Amino acid sequence: MHRELPMFAGLPEEADQLLTESLSRKKFGPQSVIFRQGEPLSHLYFILKGEVKVYRTDAAGKEQVVSFQQEGNMFPHIGIFRESGYPANAVAAAETETAVMSVEAFKRLIELYPVISYQLHGMMEEKVMDLQKRLSEMVMNNANERVLLLLVRLARSHGKEETDGFVTFQTRFTNAELANMIGTARETVNRSISGLKARGILQLSSTGTFRIDTRQLKKELYYD
Repeated sequence: MHRELPMFAGLPEEADQLLTESLSRKKFGPQSVIFRQGEPLSHLYFILKGEVKVYRTDAAGKEQVVSFQQEGNMFPHIGIFRESGYPANAVAAAETETAVMSVEAFKRLIELYPVISYQLHGMMEEKVMDLQKRLSEMVMNNANERVLLLLVRLARSHGKEETDGFVTFQTRFTNAELANMIGTARETVNRSISGLKARGILQLSSTGTFRIDTRQLKKELYYD
């Protein structure tokens, strides 16, 4: 099981027994809660199959989508080295199978095999760079442009390129979820999506996911 996970791919064979003892499998049905924001952070999760929606809620119960974690990903990414609660909520977005490890076992592995810390550092660098890019988009682009930039980013991370030049999303996103990802109103997303449909840039697949002509989408943004 652990050989399927990028975080542990570089470990020597001598680590196999410890990893086998430290990891367990856990399955979640669609919309099943994996953990809730604020609960004691006791375990880390690694996705073997499926997808997980990570989101935060404020005091009024308003939802802010943080990310959709995919196969091979580890979550949560923060709070591991301080006594705190889970920084967000996590719910299975589809039939999902995970490998689970306690935080204490993960810390012991890092002590024994420091190479894991390099893997973790590299992953965190990518997250920070992504957050910086999102912040720049929030400041420098209007609401419609932020929707288009989000679609470009999701096509890259959640899309499969087809022979007709379109990219088909592997995840079904609601307009409300898209709006939450970029902090805009759902009505703004509705208008942007409707405009892209009318111009033939965006279509719906047979399963209800987006199919997007990313070349035309980038032209709309003068994005290179």
